[in-house]
Amino acid sequence: MSLGFLSPRVSRRAKLRSEAFPRLIALGGAGSNHSLPRQFSLNFYYACGGFCPTWLMSIYPVCLSPAGMAKDGGWSSLSASGLLVLLFLKLPPVGNGKADFQVLGPQDPVLAVVGEEAELRCWLSPRISAHSMELRWFREELSPAVHVRRAGRDEPEEQMREYRNRTSFVDRDMAGGQAAVRIHRITMSDNGSYHCLFTEDRAHASTTLWLQVAGLGSRPRIQAIHTQDRGVWAECASEGWYPEPWVEWRDHRGQTVRAETNFSVSPTTGLLAVVSRVALQGGAVEALSCSISNSLLPGRKVAESHLPAHLSRGSQFTKWRLALPLALLAMGLVMAGVICLFGKCQRNAHRTQLRQETERRGQEQSQQSSMAVAAPLHAEVCGVPPRT
Repeated sequence: MSLGFLSPRVSRRAKLRSEAFPRLIALGGAGSNHSLPRQFSLNFYYACGGFCPTWLMSIYPVCLSPAGMAKDGGWSSLSASGLLVLLFLKLPPVGNGKADFQVLGPQDPVLAVVGEEAELRCWLSPRISAHSMELRWFREELSPAVHVRRAGRDEPEEQMREYRNRTSFVDRDMAGGQAAVRIHRITMSDNGSYHCLFTEDRAHASTTLWLQVAGLGSRPRIQAIHTQDRGVWAECASEGWYPEPWVEWRDHRGQTVRAETNFSVSPTTGLLAVVSRVALQGGAVEALSCSISNSLLPGRKVAESHLPAHLSRGSQFTKWRLALPLALLAMGLVMAGVICLFGKCQRNAHRTQLRQETERRGQEQSQQSSMAVAAPLHAEVCGVPPRT
């Protein structure tokens, strides 16, 4: 008789019971002139509980012999096929469904930010209790694992070294088959796939989860960079991004400015550093802004800085850079001219002073000579005898 009317999710216990029924019918004389007494067959099968051992089944024909059953008033007129249907109808509820279940999880990747925490959640279908099950979250290898929960207790000795003291079990609704593990202080190494395994006795089921790690970098720093060969540039730099961010420059009119952008990976954190440059020569570019965004974090993706207006005029930078040496040279020449002129003036003044002094002395000598000649004449005219 076909068993197709049963639910496809038959537990291991029910499966063993279904395999036991043909043996019961065959050993009990199915197709003969005798049929099984209903009450005895039910009691016998329930006593076995669907797990009748071979030795017990071997004595089953003896128990069902006419001599052994004479005291029960003979054989029932139920046919073997009718008895089979009756037995299935009289079976008590089949287990609690734990032996046949599915483990489900989020279909979309779980998004986590570096430095924060993430939760990997799994649940059973149908909704059954998971209190007596072993719950295991692992990466590529079953052991060591990311986190193990057994008999209501965590098993830290079975953890991977990089996850020790970084995970915690979250009882979402164990009675309904829902549980999660929380990973703290997310790093780039946590990015990737995880497996969630529920085990009870010999029955187990698992599902695969995806953790997508994103890095929100630091606020961009913008500054003017002077180079001898390429002029003046505005540079925007930031660290701590993942995946590769989008960098955009805009001027005061909101128009996009062409830039050169380079990325580098940190050997310690695995995060990206970004350096973007905009050329300023050839015209003034006022109020430049640099924004860096992460496509995975739409709500918090933009960081922005502004280049001061007095630093953004590339032509003025270039002119001052070229004019400064000329200005210094001109100032030096002026100072040299002033010094030379001052020295010349000093020399001319000294010469004039010497000439005037010479002329004064000459005049004094002339006066003295004149007085020496005039003295004898004066004495002769006035009758004054000359001094002896």
